[in-house]
Amino acid sequence: MKALEEIPFKPEKGHLVKFHTPYPEEDPSQLYLLLEVKDYDHFDTPWADILALGTGFSFPSINMVKLEDLEVVEWNTEELLGNYGAVLKEDGSKVPGKIIQISTDGNNKEPLGNLTIHALIRDDKGEEHNGRLLMDSLR
Repeated sequence: MKALEEIPFKPEKGHLVKFHTPYPEEDPSQLYLLLEVKDYDHFDTPWADILALGTGFSFPSINMVKLEDLEVVEWNTEELLGNYGAVLKEDGSKVPGKIIQISTDGNNKEPLGNLTIHALIRDDKGEEHNGRLLMDSLR
């Protein structure tokens, strides 16, 4: 079994990943949010649950793939623009919508969950809301 300790760069929950060798019909630049790494005894290799970003679906599917097929990507926070997520406002309310502005930028290999990213979103009514982006709300 390939244990996680044998993988040079250990992807973890919250990393942005992509397939290092996508199929011809797949978009090679498609980004996924790594939700969970599974390294159980009954698997011959570690697996990961991933969520495709930028689909716009209310309930995007979660896929389980071999961890060895993925690579952690350096990303720029602006790549989150156009995706759907939710922000936590100062008053404690959570508001979902489309991400239209990010207050930080820069390349990163850190898991999204380790960062505090502020975003401006537009809800279904067209109203704009500012707050801390909730990583578990991305879709």
